[in-house]
Amino acid sequence: MNSLAIRRSRCAALALALALAGCRPQEPPPQAADGGEKASRGAELTAERFPRIDGKTVGFVPIGLGTPLTEEWLHRIRRGAQRLGWKVVTRDPNWDAQAQPAAIQSLIDQRVDAIVAHNTDINLNAEALRRAEEAGIWTVTVNMASSHLPSLHVGGEWGTGGALQAEALVNACGGRGKVALITGDASSQATLDLLRGGQKVFDENPGISIVATQAANWDRTRAHDIAATLLTQHADLCGLWVFWDQMAYGAALAVRDAGRQGQVRVVTMDSTIGCQGVKDGIIDVTFSFHVPEQGDQIVAGLAMLFQMAEQGVKPGRFHTAVWSEWTKITRENVDQPGLCYTGKT
Repeated sequence: MNSLAIRRSRCAALALALALAGCRPQEPPPQAADGGEKASRGAELTAERFPRIDGKTVGFVPIGLGTPLTEEWLHRIRRGAQRLGWKVVTRDPNWDAQAQPAAIQSLIDQRVDAIVAHNTDINLNAEALRRAEEAGIWTVTVNMASSHLPSLHVGGEWGTGGALQAEALVNACGGRGKVALITGDASSQATLDLLRGGQKVFDENPGISIVATQAANWDRTRAHDIAATLLTQHADLCGLWVFWDQMAYGAALAVRDAGRQGQVRVVTMDSTIGCQGVKDGIIDVTFSFHVPEQGDQIVAGLAMLFQMAEQGVKPGRFHTAVWSEWTKITRENVDQPGLCYTGKT
């Protein structure tokens, strides 16, 4: 990985493996027939002792399918499931946050073995996820957490991501000027933590003035319209920090249409539309949180959770998180293999 890779939980797999080891009752090593230790070497770690657990059903509840982000996760989960002998079922709320709890409940009623949820709202799905664990179903959250602590969380550490993006915006403005923030859903964990991380950077840079913070709820058209209004209201606006590349592309088009490309900097995160915007010259900086890798981490985590169930560990008794890497993408490195994804792989 290049030198711009900021943060990665490189020890996550090891930590989870150690945690799993801690959940298994200690057993004396098998003894050789002659009383020696030679026959026991390597006997603890074998496929026979830790077999692949097949025949499981995994439910996936995104915010909504049809975007590269959610389609890439689903592709990776399905690919892993096929290899491991699992079935994958989806419940698509189609960007209606209020439909997510019912979608999760339908998977509980179906008696799936695990539920992977992409939470729009930090509180909305908490009760449904709690009911899932009471029913013996493993819970996994991806990228946007719930106030209910799941068995496994895979995602970006948004406080760090917020600081990185705010710093990029400050640098793009030369440390001085007016900036505006276009956020996602105001009650999502990602939005709240991005703001928290970014505010620390802005507090250290008094030359930066935040003239507006408005929620576009992850919608590209809404972000475009908000940006167009802000550009009219602030003739000296220096930069826009937009909390997702889908929204950022819409906002960047508003900047271009206003004839202020190169004057108003656009900073965002994710690496499909974000990469395209960088290549098109309308987005200045985007940060990747490595979505394909997240999908593979979900599959690996589920495989371990299913093994833990075989060893007597129940959902709700174990919690862990895998934090994703942050990589800054600009015109200088946007063509580097592996930084951008399509959602069609």
